[in-house]
Amino acid sequence: MAKFLGFSPTQQTVVTKIYRDCRVILENAHAKAGTEGWRNVFTQIMGSASGPALKSAEQALEETIKVMFMRIGGQSFDVTYEATFTNTNADMLSVGHAVSGGGASHTTFVDEARQQGAVSSRLPMRLGPNFFAMDDRNLFEQSKVETFLHELSHHSVGSIDDSNGGECYGWTGVTRLKGLGPARAVWNAENIGFFLTWLG
Repeated sequence: MAKFLGFSPTQQTVVTKIYRDCRVILENAHAKAGTEGWRNVFTQIMGSASGPALKSAEQALEETIKVMFMRIGGQSFDVTYEATFTNTNADMLSVGHAVSGGGASHTTFVDEARQQGAVSSRLPMRLGPNFFAMDDRNLFEQSKVETFLHELSHHSVGSIDDSNGGECYGWTGVTRLKGLGPARAVWNAENIGFFLTWLG
Protein backbone atom coordinates (compact mmCIF):
# COMPACT_ATOMS: atom_id res chain seq x y z
CA MET A 1 0.00 0.00 0.00
CA ALA A 2 1.12 3.57 -0.67
CA LYS A 3 2.30 5.72 2.22
CA PHE A 4 -0.24 8.28 3.41
CA LEU A 5 1.36 11.47 4.70
CA GLY A 6 -0.09 14.53 6.46
CA PHE A 7 -3.69 13.37 6.79
CA SER A 8 -5.78 13.53 9.94
CA PRO A 9 -6.92 10.11 11.23
CA THR A 10 -10.39 10.70 9.76
CA GLN A 11 -8.97 11.76 6.38
CA GLN A 12 -6.60 8.80 6.31
CA THR A 13 -9.49 6.39 6.82
CA VAL A 14 -11.21 7.93 3.78
CA VAL A 15 -8.10 7.87 1.59
CA THR A 16 -7.24 4.29 2.55
CA LYS A 17 -10.75 3.19 1.54
CA ILE A 18 -10.57 5.02 -1.80
CA TYR A 19 -7.13 3.57 -2.50
CA ARG A 20 -8.42 0.05 -1.87
CA ASP A 21 -11.56 0.65 -3.94
CA CYS A 22 -9.43 1.88 -6.85
CA ARG A 23 -7.18 -1.13 -6.65
CA VAL A 24 -10.20 -3.44 -6.92
CA ILE A 25 -11.64 -1.37 -9.79
CA LEU A 26 -8.36 -1.63 -11.71
CA GLU A 27 -8.11 -5.36 -11.09
CA ASN A 28 -11.68 -5.85 -12.35
CA ALA A 29 -11.14 -3.58 -15.36
CA HIS A 30 -8.02 -5.51 -16.34
CA ALA A 31 -9.95 -8.79 -16.06
CA LYS A 32 -12.92 -7.47 -18.09
CA ALA A 33 -10.84 -6.13 -21.02
CA GLY A 34 -12.31 -7.18 -24.34
CA THR A 35 -15.69 -8.25 -22.95
CA GLU A 36 -18.99 -6.90 -24.27
CA GLY A 37 -19.52 -4.89 -21.07
CA TRP A 38 -16.05 -3.35 -21.33
CA ARG A 39 -16.71 -2.35 -24.97
CA ASN A 40 -20.13 -0.87 -24.13
CA VAL A 41 -18.60 1.40 -21.46
CA PHE A 42 -15.76 2.24 -23.84
CA THR A 43 -18.26 3.58 -26.40
CA GLN A 44 -20.17 5.55 -23.74
CA ILE A 45 -17.05 7.25 -22.35
CA MET A 46 -14.48 7.24 -25.17
CA GLY A 47 -16.71 7.51 -28.25
CA SER A 48 -17.11 5.36 -31.30
CA ALA A 49 -14.82 4.37 -34.12
CA SER A 50 -14.33 1.35 -36.33
CA GLY A 51 -11.64 -0.83 -37.80
CA PRO A 52 -7.99 -0.19 -36.95
CA ALA A 53 -8.75 3.14 -35.24
CA LEU A 54 -11.05 1.44 -32.73
CA LYS A 55 -8.64 -1.44 -32.14
CA SER A 56 -5.74 0.94 -31.55
CA ALA A 57 -7.72 3.05 -29.04
CA GLU A 58 -8.95 -0.03 -27.18
CA GLN A 59 -5.40 -1.41 -26.97
CA ALA A 60 -4.11 1.92 -25.68
CA LEU A 61 -6.72 1.93 -22.91
CA GLU A 62 -6.05 -1.70 -22.03
CA GLU A 63 -2.34 -0.89 -21.68
CA THR A 64 -3.14 2.16 -19.56
CA ILE A 65 -5.25 0.06 -17.19
CA LYS A 66 -2.56 -2.62 -16.95
CA VAL A 67 0.14 -0.08 -16.08
CA MET A 68 -2.13 1.70 -13.59
CA PHE A 69 -2.80 -1.62 -11.88
CA MET A 70 0.93 -2.37 -11.72
CA ARG A 71 1.62 1.08 -10.29
CA ILE A 72 -1.02 0.81 -7.57
CA GLY A 73 0.02 -2.78 -6.82
CA GLY A 74 3.70 -1.86 -6.82
CA GLN A 75 3.16 1.04 -4.41
CA SER A 76 5.15 3.39 -6.65
CA PHE A 77 3.71 6.60 -5.22
CA ASP A 78 2.82 8.28 -1.94
CA VAL A 79 -0.41 10.09 -1.14
CA THR A 80 0.00 13.38 0.71
CA TYR A 81 -2.31 16.10 2.03
CA GLU A 82 -1.95 19.57 0.53
CA ALA A 83 -3.94 22.02 2.66
CA THR A 84 -3.15 24.98 0.38
CA PHE A 85 -5.11 23.62 -2.60
CA THR A 86 -8.06 25.95 -3.10
CA ASN A 87 -8.78 25.66 -6.83
CA THR A 88 -8.17 21.97 -7.45
CA ASN A 89 -9.00 18.61 -5.90
CA ALA A 90 -5.66 16.92 -6.45
CA ASP A 91 -2.54 16.63 -8.57
CA MET A 92 0.10 14.04 -9.35
CA LEU A 93 3.75 14.96 -9.73
CA SER A 94 4.54 12.88 -12.77
CA VAL A 95 8.04 14.05 -13.67
CA GLY A 96 7.47 16.11 -16.77
CA HIS A 97 5.05 13.91 -18.67
CA ALA A 98 4.85 16.56 -21.40
CA VAL A 99 8.55 16.05 -22.08
CA SER A 100 8.24 12.27 -22.14
CA GLY A 101 5.50 12.29 -24.78
CA GLY A 102 3.03 10.13 -22.86
CA GLY A 103 2.23 6.48 -23.23
CA ALA A 104 4.88 3.79 -22.87
CA SER A 105 7.58 6.41 -23.36
CA HIS A 106 6.30 8.20 -20.24
CA THR A 107 6.54 5.06 -18.14
CA THR A 108 10.11 4.53 -19.38
CA PHE A 109 10.90 8.21 -18.74
CA VAL A 110 9.69 8.04 -15.13
CA ASP A 111 11.51 4.77 -14.44
CA GLU A 112 14.79 5.95 -16.00
CA ALA A 113 14.59 9.24 -14.09
CA ARG A 114 14.25 7.30 -10.86
CA GLN A 115 17.20 5.04 -11.71
CA GLN A 116 19.35 8.08 -12.46
CA GLY A 117 18.35 9.66 -9.14
CA ALA A 118 16.64 12.57 -10.90
CA VAL A 119 13.43 12.17 -8.90
CA SER A 120 12.20 10.68 -5.70
CA SER A 121 11.60 6.95 -6.04
CA ARG A 122 8.04 7.54 -4.80
CA LEU A 123 6.25 10.39 -6.52
CA PRO A 124 3.47 12.03 -4.50
CA MET A 125 -0.21 12.27 -5.34
CA ARG A 126 -1.40 15.35 -3.50
CA LEU A 127 -4.99 15.62 -2.29
CA GLY A 128 -6.51 18.89 -1.09
CA PRO A 129 -9.51 19.81 1.06
CA ASN A 130 -11.88 19.74 -1.95
CA PHE A 131 -11.15 16.04 -2.41
CA PHE A 132 -12.92 15.25 0.86
CA ALA A 133 -16.03 17.24 -0.10
CA MET A 134 -16.82 15.04 -3.11
CA ASP A 135 -18.98 11.91 -3.25
CA ASP A 136 -17.06 8.65 -3.00
CA ARG A 137 -18.44 7.66 -6.39
CA ASN A 138 -20.65 9.40 -8.94
CA LEU A 139 -21.19 8.44 -12.58
CA PHE A 140 -21.79 11.98 -13.85
CA GLU A 141 -19.62 14.17 -11.60
CA GLN A 142 -16.09 14.15 -10.31
CA SER A 143 -15.76 11.95 -7.24
CA LYS A 144 -13.06 10.72 -4.90
CA VAL A 145 -12.66 7.46 -6.86
CA GLU A 146 -12.62 9.20 -10.24
CA THR A 147 -10.14 11.84 -9.04
CA PHE A 148 -7.79 9.23 -7.59
CA LEU A 149 -7.86 7.22 -10.84
CA HIS A 150 -7.47 10.41 -12.93
CA GLU A 151 -4.30 11.36 -11.04
CA LEU A 152 -2.96 7.82 -11.08
CA SER A 153 -3.28 7.77 -14.89
CA HIS A 154 -1.02 10.84 -15.08
CA HIS A 155 1.60 9.06 -13.00
CA SER A 156 1.27 5.72 -14.74
CA VAL A 157 1.14 6.52 -18.45
CA GLY A 158 1.48 10.28 -18.84
CA SER A 159 -2.17 10.92 -19.64
CA ILE A 160 -2.98 14.60 -20.15
CA ASP A 161 -5.63 17.16 -19.25
CA ASP A 162 -6.63 17.81 -22.86
CA SER A 163 -7.93 21.38 -22.73
CA ASN A 164 -6.91 22.08 -26.33
CA GLY A 165 -10.16 23.43 -27.76
CA GLY A 166 -12.32 23.36 -24.65
CA GLU A 167 -13.11 21.83 -21.28
CA CYS A 168 -11.37 18.62 -20.23
CA TYR A 169 -12.75 18.17 -16.69
CA GLY A 170 -16.00 16.78 -15.34
CA TRP A 171 -18.80 15.26 -17.39
CA THR A 172 -18.62 18.24 -19.78
CA GLY A 173 -14.97 17.48 -20.53
CA VAL A 174 -15.61 13.75 -20.89
CA THR A 175 -18.39 14.29 -23.42
CA ARG A 176 -16.35 16.87 -25.36
CA LEU A 177 -13.39 14.47 -25.72
CA LYS A 178 -15.75 11.59 -26.49
CA GLY A 179 -17.13 13.67 -29.36
CA LEU A 180 -13.62 14.08 -30.76
CA GLY A 181 -13.22 10.31 -30.92
CA PRO A 182 -11.52 7.58 -28.91
CA ALA A 183 -8.02 8.10 -30.33
CA ARG A 184 -7.92 11.39 -28.43
CA ALA A 185 -10.27 10.57 -25.53
CA VAL A 186 -8.18 7.60 -24.32
CA TRP A 187 -5.37 10.03 -23.40
CA ASN A 188 -7.54 12.46 -21.45
CA ALA A 189 -7.16 11.62 -17.75
CA GLU A 190 -10.78 12.53 -16.98
CA ASN A 191 -12.11 10.08 -19.57
CA ILE A 192 -9.90 7.36 -18.09
CA GLY A 193 -11.14 8.13 -14.59
CA PHE A 194 -14.80 8.10 -15.66
CA PHE A 195 -14.37 4.95 -17.75
CA LEU A 196 -13.02 3.08 -14.73
CA THR A 197 -15.69 4.52 -12.43
CA TRP A 198 -18.44 3.42 -14.82
CA LEU A 199 -16.93 -0.02 -15.41
CA GLY A 200 -16.55 -0.51 -11.67
